[in-house]
Amino acid sequence: MAWIGWRRPRTRLVTLMIVIALIAVGLRYWKWTQQGLEDAWYGPVTMHVGGNTPLLDVLKRLKVRSVSSRVPNGLSFYVDPVGLQEANTTLAMAPGSDFDARGEPLNIFLNRILEPMGLACDLQNGLVTVTSKESLDVPLAP
Repeated sequence: MAWIGWRRPRTRLVTLMIVIALIAVGLRYWKWTQQGLEDAWYGPVTMHVGGNTPLLDVLKRLKVRSVSSRVPNGLSFYVDPVGLQEANTTLAMAPGSDFDARGEPLNIFLNRILEPMGLACDLQNGLVTVTSKESLDVPLAP
């Protein structure tokens, strides 16, 4: 007997309107968070990284610095293990020289730190991917 109500055109119309409203809200939230990720990625950062600071600690500090109301957990980092092998480096290795950023965009600052280690990074699908320069230049399969 419950399915009889579904056959009525008005019930279907109301259900369809609710589904469309939920999709619209979801898309607005997704766009809002995407904008927050891009703001964090291209936003200014002020920090000092010592030459003997391990890469893992640098990424943790950048994650904390990228926290905002739109990105409450900060940026998420993925470090490609194959890329680390290609660059002959590890997360425990340090960049080797000091780096300072005063209002520099986070993406440029992080790439400056990674460059001497043979690594590079990019924001892809809401995730900051750290890998070798060669791997980052290869286009991803669709």
